[in-house]
Amino acid sequence: RRSQKQWDFILSDISFCHDVLGPYFWEIFPEDTYLDLEVSPTMMGLGSGLSLSVNNRSARTLHNATLVLALHYTDMYPNDYEALAAESTVPAVAAGDTTNFGSVEIATEVDGLATTVDDIVDHRAILVTDEAVVWVDTTEFKTSESDEFREHRKQRVALGKEAPAHPSVERHPEFTPTADSLVQAALTSASLQVESRYGSDDVLVELPKELAILRPLFQLRYNGELYEATDNVIAGDAIQLRFAGVSNFDEGEAGEVELLLSSPFGDVVLGWTPGDDLTWRFIGRKLD
Repeated sequence: RRSQKQWDFILSDISFCHDVLGPYFWEIFPEDTYLDLEVSPTMMGLGSGLSLSVNNRSARTLHNATLVLALHYTDMYPNDYEALAAESTVPAVAAGDTTNFGSVEIATEVDGLATTVDDIVDHRAILVTDEAVVWVDTTEFKTSESDEFREHRKQRVALGKEAPAHPSVERHPEFTPTADSLVQAALTSASLQVESRYGSDDVLVELPKELAILRPLFQLRYNGELYEATDNVIAGDAIQLRFAGVSNFDEGEAGEVELLLSSPFGDVVLGWTPGDDLTWRFIGRKLD
């Protein structure tokens, strides 16, 4: 597909693989959610160009990389995209680094109508490399997709209906024991530390990197407040999370700290209670 520049076919190919293989396709490159698409207008917001880059928060370098932008415009049907390749292939998307793919001009037509940057509803992309072919999404898209699915599931439960699984999981229920075993392994190796800072302290959490295949999103809950991870990377054999400015744990009595892990396979809560240091204690697995 790449040599013939058949970019539209790449979109249909990867869609087919996700539909047929589901979570088994994720096993090829489990860290795909640790690749972030970064898109910004060129010329300080003027004109019709987009600057493209990929932030690789994983510990794996991907080689011979082509980025195919997938744009969803107004008046398109849901899940329809227009494919547009970045200007050049780069030798590597280095681990722990942001790779620039240059810029592209948005000069195309959809159903006979000219489109501009202002007509774009969603920016997505497919990264084609020697090691894997994967979707690459913006942080905003990932968060929005997760929130929409969680809200849909809550509505189903409120109506007394069975909560639906993620489509890929629903088609492959035989993968659920694998997901359960990954979570169970995390219970024996997860760790939490408090890093003293001026004012409020940071909370650092390490989890086994194998959890990445569950496509997790993380939040920290303390004293009824939710905190997003300021750092969320794979380094070596671990997922490393930093939650900045949580509390001054040296003052007063520290309470229970909870890590919320949300994934297509369900939501997990890991809890730590304070001792002489913060001693890990598992709370349980529950659905929101």
